[in-house]
Amino acid sequence: MNIDYKAVYLKPEDLDGLRHREIIIFGAGTYASLLYTYLCIKKMGRQVLCFAVSEMKDNKDSLFGKPVRAFDQLAEDGSGAVILAAVSGKYAEEVLAKIRQGNGGECWLFSQEGATWAAREIFQACQRLPMKGNKLFFYCYEGMGYRCNCKYIAQMLLDRRCPVELVWAISSEEDGAGMPGGIRTVLAGTEEYYRELYTSAVVIENDGKDPFAYKRPGQYCINTWHGYGPFKKVGGALPGSDREKTREYYSYYDLFLTASRFYSKVYRKSFCFDGEILERGAPRNDLFFRENHAGEKIRAMYGIPPDKGIVLLAPTYRRDKAGAFDQYDVDPGRVLDCVGKKFRKEYVMVYRFHHQLYASDRRSGYYKEGIDATLYPDIQELLAAADVVITDYSSLMWDFSLQRRPVFLYQKDLEEYAGRRGFYAPVSQWPYPRARTEQELLEVIRRFDPETYAAQLDRFLERYGSCDDGHAAEAVVERIMDRIKEQRNG
Repeated sequence: MNIDYKAVYLKPEDLDGLRHREIIIFGAGTYASLLYTYLCIKKMGRQVLCFAVSEMKDNKDSLFGKPVRAFDQLAEDGSGAVILAAVSGKYAEEVLAKIRQGNGGECWLFSQEGATWAAREIFQACQRLPMKGNKLFFYCYEGMGYRCNCKYIAQMLLDRRCPVELVWAISSEEDGAGMPGGIRTVLAGTEEYYRELYTSAVVIENDGKDPFAYKRPGQYCINTWHGYGPFKKVGGALPGSDREKTREYYSYYDLFLTASRFYSKVYRKSFCFDGEILERGAPRNDLFFRENHAGEKIRAMYGIPPDKGIVLLAPTYRRDKAGAFDQYDVDPGRVLDCVGKKFRKEYVMVYRFHHQLYASDRRSGYYKEGIDATLYPDIQELLAAADVVITDYSSLMWDFSLQRRPVFLYQKDLEEYAGRRGFYAPVSQWPYPRARTEQELLEVIRRFDPETYAAQLDRFLERYGSCDDGHAAEAVVERIMDRIKEQRNG
């Protein structure tokens, strides 16, 4: 192909000249998804032949029903297509050089600036649609499925048969597995997704918002968050953070939920949030205050006999995902032997790595003597089933504490992690026995005193203001229904 190469930043007015051209989108990430959805809004989605990537590793074979292909292997049938490079600015030069050396041809660059105007135009188009006062939209961990606080709020709405319409964003069809009847799923990033989002009166999330989403006038946005103790710093408390940008980002929300009075202060100071805070606990923690069958469910799924205890190993993630596994070097056999002798019972180890490590090649079968539950969607059910938890810095230790069961901390990289992330309270003030080496871990297990631990734990939860009483989901649902009623009557 000997076609002159040209590359310019794509602008809205350029689309008229592309309306009858075949298009290849270079990229398969968030920018590429947004660009494709924008083209669909503009009735140009059919012109897209495929998505192209530098290499197929970690990429799916299709995206939005269009094939994903390695750029080097694009056939001649794409030779006349215009290439829209939808990538972050930091990769632009590398991608453009690859296009220049490969297919050449006409190329437009769609990056941060393009994403801004495309997202705004999608928003403006969807605002013309009527908003439904009783529709709720869930965006949980960027579309990971039915889990965390969002799950327990939705379940309460279903159990009470509230007159609402529930829509759940998923990042793949697999993430929709196990979704109960009464909840409609929508693939995140699609044209339908934005239509559902912008016609919902209530939006419920548990982490950050969709980076390309705007807030429609009249929408009520709730953030349930996903951690509540004085552990890892977040938001504006992180080194190098911009407090004004933090304030602007979290001003999207009208209501934050919290399981501790301490975290109300975090929302104010670290998130620069000045809206409403509901101090009624975490909906996901309601599970610990009522009869549940999580233990039987987990044992049946993984073939764990009823007479064996469960040690749950659940470390948090590190920014260096590849190096994270170097911090998890415990010997399950030695740990289980030590726990068994201490508590006079035979145990099995179940391990669950952070969802940021799902795609890692090192995850599967990491501990030969353990059961890999990383893909189990509901960490709360694993916590309810476990007798003992071993973690490092994960805030799940707070949740598990509500059951007054033993937590042990294995913090091999404490200085490095504390220096990079930081904690709200010194680790020395946490009530959980901690260790820096495997040998120390075995020793703190042997020396564990249940009475001392229980007393320290009670003081800790009281000091930081635990709010959980088993009725958090009820309180949130009542707040949502009151809001819907206010809007209807207003």
